[in-house]
Amino acid sequence: MTEVINYVSKVANDLGLHEWTKKLGQQHFSVPGEHGTLCGMPMLGNNYARAYSDMDKTPCPICEEALVLRADSMYSSTLPSHKNMDI
Repeated sequence: MTEVINYVSKVANDLGLHEWTKKLGQQHFSVPGEHGTLCGMPMLGNNYARAYSDMDKTPCPICEEALVLRADSMYSSTLPSHKNMDI
């Protein structure tokens, strides 16, 4: 599980997203300047992102899916098009 969280955190960082971890270790991600997480959860209370180790965090499945869609969109737009390549 730690490897998944480390990968998710790295991709989130590459996308410019902020980690928001709730008191019980549920890990969410947000766009800077917005008032909610990718899953729509309000960011109320304290952010425990630095208080919990990666092993003690549980990624939010909705935020994780939204993050994957953003990453897919970002990374696929930087790949060369196959239309101009001789295969």
